[in-house]
Amino acid sequence: MPPIPPDIAKLYENSHDMTGLDDTGRSLLANIRFCDMRIWQLNNEWAVADTARTAYMAALRREMGMSDE
Repeated sequence: MPPIPPDIAKLYENSHDMTGLDDTGRSLLANIRFCDMRIWQLNNEWAVADTARTAYMAALRREMGMSDE
């Protein structure tokens, strides 16, 4: 995920200037960015686990004398 400048936010595919936000708005934006980063991190972890699972399944199939399909 590329870094986003702190004064710009992308909401619903449109970039918006966030320089005029009050404390509540800045807090909400920080929460949204935290959630976005966590989702990005979890997606990466899922991809690693999925790749490992596929490799383990292929190894098990070979161990059992089954062909890879």
